[in-house]
Amino acid sequence: MAHTSEKLDYTVSAFIVFKNTVLLIYNEQYKAWFPPGGHIEKDEDLEDALYREINEETGLKKGDLNLIDIRDSIPDENIFSDMDGRSIVTPTFTDAHKTSSTHTHIAFRFFFTIKNKQKLTSEDEYVTKHNWFSLKDLENPKYNLRDHVKYYASFALNLTKTKT
Repeated sequence: MAHTSEKLDYTVSAFIVFKNTVLLIYNEQYKAWFPPGGHIEKDEDLEDALYREINEETGLKKGDLNLIDIRDSIPDENIFSDMDGRSIVTPTFTDAHKTSSTHTHIAFRFFFTIKNKQKLTSEDEYVTKHNWFSLKDLENPKYNLRDHVKYYASFALNLTKTKT
């Protein structure tokens, strides 16, 4: 989706790990590798946006993914039993970054694992490739990865070493 605001937009991204690799997508519009993700649409909460973007850019569904909630941010009990509500998982990281001299993104970063690698698809015309990156691949200059992508992707791989 295009920007919803002139100066500031909110985005989500998912670092998805399978074994010792992390999924990145190639965005033809930006000529760069990123995690699956995108803009939170008007009237959409961040969790709904997260799973929508993952599905649009990879074909993976919520049931295919195991969310890593390092803050254990979802209560075990139903704290909304007396009203219509739900807990939404807390992102592992949140950052702000300029996408142009006049526009900023506030990005919510999430981490997942999957048990089975499957054929990946994309409904997004700009997502032209999917690739599973090892730690070594993340440092390979041929991919010209942005520093923040390398940082979060490496974090995901290191995080899942202790979680699996």
